[in-house]
Amino acid sequence: MQASTTGISASVLSLALSECERAPKMYDVVALSQQILQSPKRCGNIRLVTIDGPAGSGKTTLAKAVHQHTASSAVIPMDGLYNGWNGALALELWDRIYQLILQPLSQGRAAQYNAFNWVTNTFDTAVEIEPTEVIILEGVGASHPSVKAFSSLNIWISAPEEVLLNRVLERDGTHIREEMLAWQLAEREYFTQFDIEAEADIHLTGR
Repeated sequence: MQASTTGISASVLSLALSECERAPKMYDVVALSQQILQSPKRCGNIRLVTIDGPAGSGKTTLAKAVHQHTASSAVIPMDGLYNGWNGALALELWDRIYQLILQPLSQGRAAQYNAFNWVTNTFDTAVEIEPTEVIILEGVGASHPSVKAFSSLNIWISAPEEVLLNRVLERDGTHIREEMLAWQLAEREYFTQFDIEAEADIHLTGR
């Protein structure tokens, strides 16, 4: 899995703040950034933002856009935290996130960990994230309940079902088709088990 460069306009996003609202509202990234900066700090002195949703929905693109419009921010991709394809969404994932990222950052210390290398299939890429005003955790699994306890704002992003798989295969190659079909089943189970979409603070549609 690699970073996506398709999906979200950097200037305008379609946002449905809750299912109770009669119509979605239009927000630009600057407004979203301001909303993030007004949210409460729950990870020490950091505003942690999670972006979750199915593969191919535009999570990475959104994270990059928010990062570019938010001073003093950093992005942590979930791709570097999965232990490969098999069992990527197992309980150990969130234990790893807590121990290596949430715990040190909430205590004002840098998060230091080895990111997963999808070529060598090992955790061999050193990463250090210094405490900063806003940290964006993006990827499937970012809004798990154990992470939400530390997060200021939880964003759900989706796209039409028929385009999700094609986006990923166009981005990462058709050779991972079988792995992606299995991944889609795993992510759906995770979304359902923890009510990720319903529990999100903000709902967006990737384009």
